[in-house]
Amino acid sequence: MPLLTPILLTVLAVAAAALVWHGVAHHTGLARNDLAATSWAVAHRTPLGTAVMRTATFLAGTAASVGLAVLAALWLYYRTRGWTWPVIVLAAMAAQALLAATLKILTARPRPPLALELGAPARTFAFPSGHTLSGGTLAFTLALAIAATTAHRWVRALVGVLALVATAVVAASRVYLGYHWLTDVVASALLALAITAVCAAAAALLPVTHAARPAARACVADDPAIGHAEGQGDGTPELRGRP
Repeated sequence: MPLLTPILLTVLAVAAAALVWHGVAHHTGLARNDLAATSWAVAHRTPLGTAVMRTATFLAGTAASVGLAVLAALWLYYRTRGWTWPVIVLAAMAAQALLAATLKILTARPRPPLALELGAPARTFAFPSGHTLSGGTLAFTLALAIAATTAHRWVRALVGVLALVATAVVAASRVYLGYHWLTDVVASALLALAITAVCAAAAALLPVTHAARPAARACVADDPAIGHAEGQGDGTPELRGRP
């Protein structure tokens, strides 16, 4: 991936998140729909929907996301036989936690009414959504790592779609459960995308270990004409005499 692509994506994602934040600060733009979105979500709660949304929120919580990030890092090390991608994923998770804590303090945005929350009362500010930022960062960076270490286009497309769906479900769960406004989760998803773009830029600059490709190695082993540039068709080295 050219270095310019992730840099441009970072700028666009941060600019979009800043635009959402501006709307929150001045109650303009998308922020005008916050109350309507929350009211709609509350009015359409169902037992099944609540169970699904609580599960999504749990998996994006602090304890679960840390555990999943560690497991993802270990799996990436096993997959690539290197520490570059595991470190990138773990660094992204640390960065998002620091960013969320900082923005919550700077913004100090109140959450929706306590009566709307389905679960334990939240004790921090609303903007941004820590769950959405955490879950989105993990989903996007893991998808990035897999896409960068596979030769199959369908795998790249699949992990990209799954990352988007996972982030969207976590974001929806925070509004559905009454913990966040719509703009909280939208800005968080954009920030997760920006962090992932920074990771892509870092990967373009660092010596990244790619996954071994058994299928490719098998082709080389089965075809004696490959891998023996100086050899015979049967794999026997060609003997060249002096003229």
